[in-house]
Amino acid sequence: MGARGMKRFEVGPRISAICGILVLACSTLALLAWWALGPLLGGLQQSEILRVLPLEAFAFALAAIGLLSCVVETGKLARVLAVAAALCPAMVLVESVLGLSGGIENLFVPESSPLTRLDAVSWRPGPQTSVSLLLYGAALWFAGGTRGAHVDTADILALASLFLPGIALLGHLFQADVLYQGGSQLGAGMSLAVAILFGLLGVGVVTLKAEGGLLANVLAPTAGGQVSRRLVPAAVVVPILLGLLQLHAVGQRLMDLSMALAIAVGISILVYLILIHWVSVLLARLEVQQAGENTRRVTLAQEEGMTDALTGLLNRRGWEHNLAKNEERCRREGINACVVVIDMDGLKQVNDTQGHTEGDALIRRCAQALRGAARRDDVLARLGGDEFAYLAIGCEPQHAHIVVRRLSQAMTNASVQASIGYAMRDLNASLKGAFDEADQAMYADKRQRKAKKAAASAA
Repeated sequence: MGARGMKRFEVGPRISAICGILVLACSTLALLAWWALGPLLGGLQQSEILRVLPLEAFAFALAAIGLLSCVVETGKLARVLAVAAALCPAMVLVESVLGLSGGIENLFVPESSPLTRLDAVSWRPGPQTSVSLLLYGAALWFAGGTRGAHVDTADILALASLFLPGIALLGHLFQADVLYQGGSQLGAGMSLAVAILFGLLGVGVVTLKAEGGLLANVLAPTAGGQVSRRLVPAAVVVPILLGLLQLHAVGQRLMDLSMALAIAVGISILVYLILIHWVSVLLARLEVQQAGENTRRVTLAQEEGMTDALTGLLNRRGWEHNLAKNEERCRREGINACVVVIDMDGLKQVNDTQGHTEGDALIRRCAQALRGAARRDDVLARLGGDEFAYLAIGCEPQHAHIVVRRLSQAMTNASVQASIGYAMRDLNASLKGAFDEADQAMYADKRQRKAKKAAASAA
């Protein structure tokens, strides 16, 4: 298997591979059985249920190998096999339409069969089988090329190739011979085994894409996917069950055909009305869930866009957003606030001598110390690099030095040195003005600390 095939071998391609292997195994066994056990298959192969003609088995084997080629993403080989699988039934169909007989249907007929080349027996596949093989060959051709993100030509053709086999399956199920028998001769119609093999091939193409297509639409966690998973089984199973019950009731003379039909139609209407109500309730619930999920994602995106990745504090954008929001609150409620600006000392030296890992650890330690000293409603942010900002809403001027001392002591306990500046927002100023003033005060403190350090070194 190719590297690309292994990488994308997910649920859909796995189903396709299983379908291809099953069809290949069944068709190969049918061919081997014809050649090895030809004399014993006369009666068995005349069964409308089990019959798989040699030419049909050969075409199915080619189609199955083509499907497996698509699974491992060897599209060119798949297209060659698609043409080969469709060529034989195409020639048979042309001969049937024109009333010719080139004998292509006898190429795979074993000489040992007691039915070989008898006038009463036709080895030619029926028109239903030939048309379905042509459609499937076209589906396989498109599947071997570039597939669309959603339902594409390969999906549509694969579904079209299942129409006549589906009709034949219903014919076998409801004992309607005319739906699967084209005549009285062997090979004129479509056996149950052939219809099932077509079903496997069609499912194989439809589920081939790992992403997109019919399978992805049904399995998607969207509202449409959830509705499909509930309605598709009901749409298939309910009519079949009602039809079988109707057939049984009429066959057992429990009621006549008109009464059975009326009851079946009435039950169908009731079932689908219940399904419509069920789906409407489901969609309403999913809509509420989706709205909540969208709100959560928007909130999370906003929070991530305002959070510093290293410390978990607000970043500069988050700080400015909170500054503007709290400015509105201060004006509305007529309260004061204290703004503190903190700039770590010695971060560059740590980065240069010990590495940025140690520098990041120092930043996180400072952030943790400040977070431990902050009140629940205070705003704390890392503005970038080694600079932090702190906002204490409701802090009065006489309490500002207490706030600053608490922050300073927390950093000292964490072995973090920093320069600090603060300013008050009085009733005639703004938080932005207080921040600018605190920033200037921080730089003044930093210069003073450097001067003291230089003087101490000189002494």
